[in-house]
Amino acid sequence: MTDAFIGIDQSYGGFSIAIWVPERHQMEFNLKAFPAQKYGQGVDRLKAVSENIVNVFNGIYEKDLEIKHICMEGYARNSKFRREEAGELASMVKMTLSVAASKPVSYPTVVAPTQLKVFVTGNHRASKEDMIAGVKAKWNVETRNDNNADSCGLAHIAEALHTGTSHAPYEADVLGNLKPHTERFPVAIAA
Repeated sequence: MTDAFIGIDQSYGGFSIAIWVPERHQMEFNLKAFPAQKYGQGVDRLKAVSENIVNVFNGIYEKDLEIKHICMEGYARNSKFRREEAGELASMVKMTLSVAASKPVSYPTVVAPTQLKVFVTGNHRASKEDMIAGVKAKWNVETRNDNNADSCGLAHIAEALHTGTSHAPYEADVLGNLKPHTERFPVAIAA
């Protein structure tokens, strides 16, 4: 089996899953939008996203790829708009991964948007255009879609976490501040 690393940038407007296969120098994207007009609201929309994830993962396994690590972008917790919807989507993604991927890989590493921006560009305030330019400059990945750029960066973070390698001090700083398989182990509760 060949190693693969997954990056997931989740949003209803552009849900992107990047599949990075270093041995083949191959980056593949699955990008899909889930507009409410087509998929409905609430549970129906969440089910459509979940089914898409399962289909993508089934395709990965059919190609004899072994997923070594998954990173998914966290959401801006202080966001004023639609933060509950974003939290609901992130929760559903985690639940779907718990059945679509093997353990412990099924526990993704959650990467804050600012950490992702720093890893790709060195700048925590990078724009969408900066991210697109960053993945082109850093990994020679061409995309015009910022969701794909984000998922590409996340897939490379997954690889760096798995291999323990970084190529710049700012990358090492990001890796040092991440908790691999973020929600795998329960947090000790103070008595």
